[in-house]
Amino acid sequence: VLQNAVNNSQSYTIANNLELYTEVSDGICLNTSNVNFIVHERPVFDLGQDTTIFYTESKVLAPTIDIRFFPGTYLWQDGSTASTYIATDEGQYTLTFTDINSCSWTDSMMLYVDRYRIFVPNAFTPNGDGLNDTFGPVITGDVAGEEIEMYIYNRWGELIYEFTDFGKGWDGSYKGKMANPGVYVWTLIINGKSKQDGSVSLIR
Repeated sequence: VLQNAVNNSQSYTIANNLELYTEVSDGICLNTSNVNFIVHERPVFDLGQDTTIFYTESKVLAPTIDIRFFPGTYLWQDGSTASTYIATDEGQYTLTFTDINSCSWTDSMMLYVDRYRIFVPNAFTPNGDGLNDTFGPVITGDVAGEEIEMYIYNRWGELIYEFTDFGKGWDGSYKGKMANPGVYVWTLIINGKSKQDGSVSLIR
């Protein structure tokens, strides 16, 4: 009877505050047992969405964890045990938090780091006053090793200007003459792939 009881044991889905009663008999002796189950919540948290920062910036990872799960322990991907983490390098950051009941939760997020940023103005005034006389992208950061080109077209798709020397920029001339005021289309290409497209107004 005892062997049959083991071989034909039932399984249960454990719910909070569930009490199970078991009785085992070999025909002579009888053994009973009560077991009370308490199911604890897991300390769920969110590190946030994948993020991109500039190479001079940092990202502070400080997940919000409900106070009822404390005291608890933090374990980051590099073995750090602080409650917050200052991320500066590109890569995946992972935190495992284990609460007072030894229940744990793990979450990860990706951090991407831009080595440079590009801003392209939408207008310029090539009138020789020393203010906004040329047009070109403003690049901040480290572009060493990057091949950057810019092409400017008129409204009919004719190539007006192209350059890779961003210290000079377009002075608003075409074939030795001042180009007409209006809207011109530009394409910025980095390492052979189109990175940005837009338009600029030439104002006189």
